[in-house]
This record gives sequence, C-alpha cells and structure tokens, in this order.
Amino acid sequence: MGSAVAKEDEGQKNKTIFIKLLNHVQWLTFSTKISTEDLNDRLTALCGQPRGATILLKDRYGAQVVVSPAMRTNTLHDAFIVEMQADRLSVSALRKRAKQGRQGMRTGKKVPDT
Repeated sequence: MGSAVAKEDEGQKNKTIFIKLLNHVQWLTFSTKISTEDLNDRLTALCGQPRGATILLKDRYGAQVVVSPAMRTNTLHDAFIVEMQADRLSVSALRKRAKQGRQGMRTGKKVPDT
C-alpha cells in the first residue's frame, strides 16, 4: 500500500482517505488546511498520473466525491474508486504509472511526466 503523509502542526487536523486503483487500496493523509489544488496534485501523484490530470473519485454507489480538504473520510473497506480522465491508456501503462507514483511517494522524488 502507498501513502502520502502531511506533518501535523499545532491546531492542524489531518484526514485520511482510502482510494482503490486497479484493485489496490492506497491511502492519502492530508491537512485540512491544504489547498484543493495541492490535494489534487497529491492524489494524482499517488495514482501515478502527471500533475494536472483529471481524477474522479466515486463512492461504492457510483456517486462522485468532490476532492477538497473538506471531503468526507472513509474506511479501508469503503475505499473511493478512482476514475482517470486524462487520456486513454492501456492497463499495463496505468499499472506502470501507479507503480512509479508509489515509488516516488516513498522516496520523495518527483514522478516524471510521461
């Protein structure tokens, strides 16, 4: 599982959301004071997508979940499903990008745009 973690300051609360990408559940922890743009950038990096890519989150009922610092949290068993809208890629290309994103999050290195 991959994760992206924000450091906690005094008076700052963190939220954790779980996402499901290619049948793998990952989590993202972020500050409630993060901007929507920064949150979206972290989410796209976790999914192995280039910065600015459009990623939709849906709940288990198919309803779209708005990506914002005020978004609701979920559980491991109720992970949001990721739908990518950037471009049509093969499943193998998506897996490669997701793997690169997880490695980049672990090492702190920027994932190159492909």
